[in-house]
Amino acid sequence: MNRKISHFILILLIGTGSMLGQAFSFGLDNSAVMGANNKDSIPNDTLIKIALIPDSIVKMVESNAPAEPAKAECPEESEIVLEEEIKETPVAESEEAELKDTIAAKPLEIPIPPGIFKDSEFTFVLDDAALTIIDQLVEELYTAHACIDTLTKQHNPYDFCPDQEPIYTATEYEKRIDYLNQQTPFPLSYNKVVHKFIELYALRRRDQVSRMLGLSELYFPMFTELLSQYDLPLELKYLAIVESALRPNAGSRAGAKGLWQFMYRTGKIYGLEVTSYTDERFDPYQSTVAACEYLSFLYGIYDDWGLVLAAYNSGPGRVNRAIRRSGGKRDYWEIWRHLPRETRGYVPAFIAVNYIMEYATEHNIYPTPPPFLNHQSDTVVVRERITFEHIEKVIGVPEEVLAYLNPMYTQNIIPGIVGESYALTLPVNKIGDFINNKQAIVLYKTEQERIDSAEKAITLEKEKTFMQETKLTHTVRYGEVLGLIAQKYNAKISEVKAWNDLSSSRIYVGQKLTIYTGKKPSVVSSKVAASANKKAESKDEKFKYHTIQSGDTLWDIAKLYDGVTITELKKLNQIDNAKKLKPGMKIKIAPISS
Repeated sequence: MNRKISHFILILLIGTGSMLGQAFSFGLDNSAVMGANNKDSIPNDTLIKIALIPDSIVKMVESNAPAEPAKAECPEESEIVLEEEIKETPVAESEEAELKDTIAAKPLEIPIPPGIFKDSEFTFVLDDAALTIIDQLVEELYTAHACIDTLTKQHNPYDFCPDQEPIYTATEYEKRIDYLNQQTPFPLSYNKVVHKFIELYALRRRDQVSRMLGLSELYFPMFTELLSQYDLPLELKYLAIVESALRPNAGSRAGAKGLWQFMYRTGKIYGLEVTSYTDERFDPYQSTVAACEYLSFLYGIYDDWGLVLAAYNSGPGRVNRAIRRSGGKRDYWEIWRHLPRETRGYVPAFIAVNYIMEYATEHNIYPTPPPFLNHQSDTVVVRERITFEHIEKVIGVPEEVLAYLNPMYTQNIIPGIVGESYALTLPVNKIGDFINNKQAIVLYKTEQERIDSAEKAITLEKEKTFMQETKLTHTVRYGEVLGLIAQKYNAKISEVKAWNDLSSSRIYVGQKLTIYTGKKPSVVSSKVAASANKKAESKDEKFKYHTIQSGDTLWDIAKLYDGVTITELKKLNQIDNAKKLKPGMKIKIAPISS
């Protein structure tokens, strides 16, 4: 079987000529795939094996796995006791509630292939088979070198028991932080305050640390690239953990938004625009660029990274006041007691995050795989108005996935303003489908949208016909004024002026005025009429109901009942926005035949 597959791919490579030759040129230049870091690159013969035998990557990883150490005895009871509760933490305020229902908590399943669409007719264009294979090979390459290992818990180097929570001496913590300090220009030091935050993350927030370890695979490659471009310490990537726990849609009660928790005014200074449709503070890339520029600006002022972080958290004004109260000291720990209470915990938390993210394995904490790794998504440029609903209908990417990858579009709509371009992030395996079916997405209309569009056209046509049928011309006679003419035809002076583009009430003898007589016909939309009919019918009709459970979507509910579609559910329950559905609500499924 493997031999046949290998031959098929080989023939495909030959048949597509120079295009595939260019696509696989990264085999001759490792820097095109893994960057300039040669020690992380894969030799050319490995790439050939990946192309012909995809399972070879797994074998390669397993063959290089370290030998398992001697198994340790698991304690019967946990001996870990926290001496005191940490009342103040500088983590984003929006984290107060446990994010059990966050999309990052579990991988999202994308329905493939797209389903049958009843709302709008179009021809779905499949992606090029050769390009699809190339995408798969590149994904295998990057996945093989991702830090995420779903089997880590079975192969942890210390052979911890599943529920074991290791704790170490202060001397060991100090030794490890000193080792990290030697690798960064940022002053990482160990003290009692830092120790409390290490225990907070290592003991009480273990699940959160596991989730952040997974999300780091999505965001840290981009953070590292931009921090390097701005010549900033790479450890500043951990600042986003302190700010938002790596949640791009995080928001605080004070109004800070996004991964880097920008307030509106500061974000505006660094080019982060906010409109009714978009909030660029939620854009992972643009907000990271803004954070790099702001951190560079602060370092140019203080020349001390501890003071830079304090100013990032509380603002330069508060840091300057603390410097004055300390007698002009310009070291974070020397002005520490003069800073706001939240900021006094900010730098210690940052140091503790540096520690726990580097030594998570030593604390028996392993990554929770995120919905996407960094290489599993890509962007396309969009200039037209497109809704997430239409993208889902045409290429099958769920709205929840689109919202997760594109948090900056707050209404799930790309506005498409003339002259503007927008970045849309999609799963890599859907990029081809989007490009091939972009026109179908732009022109797509749901059944309700087509009804609304038809009603609008009918209303305009009726008004146009009415205006033509009641139009007459009045010739101004001697002694007439505009008020008398308007009164004669039961019209208002303002209407007569509007019909004739008059800027004043002055008229002259012999002037011809256009007049529309009678009243406009009242137009009752079919939507309203249908609603009234439904209310009348519902008195005599019985329905089968479904009680909404947590996590239910209309798509999930429709699958539970034979012959039921999302469109029918929306129409039967008059649902305009599926987001308004809450657990416990009952919706109609179908009439019960008597």
